[in-house]
Amino acid sequence: MKNNILIKGIDTASLIDYPGNIAAIIFFGGCNFNCDYCFNRGLVENIDNIPDISLEDCFNILDKKRKYIDGVVISGGEPTIQRGLIEFIKELRKNGFKVKLDTNGYKPDVLQDIIDQKLVQYIAMDIKAPLNYYSEVAKVNINIDKIAKSIELIKNSGIEYEFRSTIWRDCPIVKYPEELKNILNGVDNYYLQNFQDFNETNLHESMSLKELNNLMNAVKPMVKNLEARGAWL
Repeated sequence: MKNNILIKGIDTASLIDYPGNIAAIIFFGGCNFNCDYCFNRGLVENIDNIPDISLEDCFNILDKKRKYIDGVVISGGEPTIQRGLIEFIKELRKNGFKVKLDTNGYKPDVLQDIIDQKLVQYIAMDIKAPLNYYSEVAKVNINIDKIAKSIELIKNSGIEYEFRSTIWRDCPIVKYPEELKNILNGVDNYYLQNFQDFNETNLHESMSLKELNNLMNAVKPMVKNLEARGAWL
């Protein structure tokens, strides 16, 4: 296959990123959003300073770990902006790996292709904000129709999925939870993740457990399963 993807990192064993599986994580460089709270901002801002990992090295690493892992998580950055993503996933499948895709949902055409070809076994999409506040959080101009389309594609895909949001004190999801109803109503799994200032930005404050409970009470009627992940102060 052609080397037209930008692999910037590999975590060879994670117990938490692919529910029910031990998985390697492939990190692609670059993103079409510019969220200031991103845990992997180095994959957005400083990709030229991070060495590339060749396809050959990537698959050699996965082959050596094959007996220890159940699958591969494709993450980033944003994987769907990679021109060679479909071919890369097909190669993973040929090598016997289950695949989970992490995405921001801004490329519904790519998601449609992946879903139609049944290339992945799990999709996780980040919900950044209620639709009217997406551009505010993503820090780029957002066509919210693309976000809404991706949510519907995933909900109706027949593939195991989750939606998830990183939240902090006074973020739009916390301030306007009722506005999530038009996009999340009836989804199978929705996870809330407390913002942690790993990059020492001092831009946002983590939420307290009391604040989390208030938000969960507001969102719970919208979804079939609602859970919190991560540390709560």
